Amino acid sequence: MNEVDYLLLTFLVACTLMLMIGYFEHSRDIFNPISAFVIMELVLVGAVSAASCWYSANIFDVSDEALVRAIWVHLIYGVAVVFSYLANRNPIRIFFSRILDFASPSYISMGLRTLVEYALILGAIIAMLELIYTNPLGMLWLTNSREAYIGLRAGSGQWWVLYQICTVLLFVATLFRRVERPHFLRLIKLILIFCTLMYFTGSKSAVLIIPIIATIYTHFYIHPIRIFKLIILAILCFIGFAILLSEGGGINILGGVLPYFSDYMAVTALNIEQADLQGHTLGYATLSSLWYWVPRALFTSKPYEWGTAFFNGSLFPGMAEQGHTPGVLLWITYYIDFGLIGVIFQGVFIGAFSRAVYMEFISRRDAGAFLLMIPFCFYIVPVSAGSSMLFILMALFLRKCYGIPGKKNYLRFSFRNHALLIEAA
Repeated sequence: MNEVDYLLLTFLVACTLMLMIGYFEHSRDIFNPISAFVIMELVLVGAVSAASCWYSANIFDVSDEALVRAIWVHLIYGVAVVFSYLANRNPIRIFFSRILDFASPSYISMGLRTLVEYALILGAIIAMLELIYTNPLGMLWLTNSREAYIGLRAGSGQWWVLYQICTVLLFVATLFRRVERPHFLRLIKLILIFCTLMYFTGSKSAVLIIPIIATIYTHFYIHPIRIFKLIILAILCFIGFAILLSEGGGINILGGVLPYFSDYMAVTALNIEQADLQGHTLGYATLSSLWYWVPRALFTSKPYEWGTAFFNGSLFPGMAEQGHTPGVLLWITYYIDFGLIGVIFQGVFIGAFSRAVYMEFISRRDAGAFLLMIPFCFYIVPVSAGSSMLFILMALFLRKCYGIPGKKNYLRFSFRNHALLIEAA
């Protein structure tokens, strides 16, 4: 065993300890933000990515030293997130609570639900029609969505994103449309319908978002999911993901699934080397994420390399313009700006913010708080500096239309006594 082997083992031991901390701090409920962060961010796109790069597919020819450094930085980032989450004082929650109060629902806004849902359906249809008719090969979005995702997304990203946004918002709105919660068979039917709709994005992760959102919804609104069932669901999701990767060619875990994750740690290591070579940008990389809000159709000179892809122009010339760039860990933007200190501060902020979001969800339990919890507490949607505000605006929109005016369910966790206290007001 060399340094990378020992480091990966240390990484997994640290992840196990953090999982145990989250389990006991949330009243022995494995379904919590700490567990989600450790599994999704640290293990899946961290340890698995590093292991894939080291043992299976080092296609970027990353040096041992660069890989070791990237793993250490990712572990430090994870520790910062978890311990910030556990802090008793959280000033972010006060500010965040006032924002949600500002978007309190009214009977007038609730009366617009049907209009809102029709608008979401129309938005999805318009987005798909734009994807189809703005390119001579646009029909691939219906006949071969994966090929369209790889080859046709460049220059039409705003319509691709709009289709996903409208579909996910419509799915969450459908779940919260009625006071009574949907029974299991109805939920399965909704999952199949919306997974089919998401299939036309060509993105495997977009398809999996729907059943994962449904699982989180089931746990908090229908019936708590215990560890055994959660493990079975995780295995089923993994099998589904492997099938999507195989695209009908058979499931090859080492040859198909693991290399899929090899980009994240390897490309992050290359970015760290590039930042150390060129010098830190002192906030410019983060500010460049504002390009997220500028449609390329309106501003044709919009750069292709910004935010987490800040160095792609020098590392992978022309790749961003073609529409398919390798994955990278989201904290790399803050490393590019301020080095390790920037990563630590980002981890502290993410931990405090995710706890504020989670506790507000526990107390409010409306559609807006639920939608906001999906990316910031359960990490199933990658949230960059550019897209974080979009999720907040979407959540406030749903809260305005699908909350319950005049009522507030107070469900709060007592982390000190490990007890779930429920009060109805």
